[in-house]
Amino acid sequence: MVKIKNALSLLTFLAVTSVFCEVFSQSVRYDGSLIVNPEGYLDYVKDEKGVLTFRNALDSSSNKISTGVPNLGVTTATHWLQLHLVNATHEDLYIHIPYPILDEIEVYFIDPASHELISSSESGLSFEFRNRELDYQDFIFPINSNSSGEVLILIKVRSNSQIMLPMRIGNLMQINSKLFVKDHFFGIYA
Repeated sequence: MVKIKNALSLLTFLAVTSVFCEVFSQSVRYDGSLIVNPEGYLDYVKDEKGVLTFRNALDSSSNKISTGVPNLGVTTATHWLQLHLVNATHEDLYIHIPYPILDEIEVYFIDPASHELISSSESGLSFEFRNRELDYQDFIFPINSNSSGEVLILIKVRSNSQIMLPMRIGNLMQINSKLFVKDHFFGIYA
C-alpha cells in the first residue's frame, strides 16, 4: 500500500511538473537582454472576415509560428499574434516592429491571470503619424504589464501589402541603440 501511495505521489509530482514546464516554456522571459524575433513563442490566429475582438482572438484556437520573422503574406484577412512576456527586471520595456508599411497595427496588453485589458494602442499608415506613442517611422509601443511583470501581448495586423512582423523587445536604451545604428547607416549610404 505504501508503494502505491509513493507511486501515485511520484506520478502527481511529474504531472504537475510537466504542466508547469509547459506553461513556463511558452513564456518569453526578459532578463535584461534584447529579445529579437521570439521564435517559437508566438501564437497565431487568422481572422478571414476581420470580425474577432481581442477577447475572441484570445479564446480562438491558434497555431505556433516557428519561423524567426513571421511572414503572413499578402491577404485581406486580419491576423492576431499572441506572446506571453515575463519581465524579470521590472524595467520599462518597449516592443519595436521595424516594418513601417503596415496599414493597421493594434497592440493589446492583457493581464495573463485575469485576461483583463491593461491598455491598448493603435498605429499604422491608416492613422495619423502625430498620434503615435513614439515619433519614429517604425512602430514602437511601451509595454504595460501587471505588478508581477507578466503580460500577454496581442497584436492585430491588417494591411493591403506584404505583412511581415520582425520584432524586438527591450528597454528604451536597447531599442534606441538599434535605431541609432539604422539611422546612421541610412544617413551615410542612402
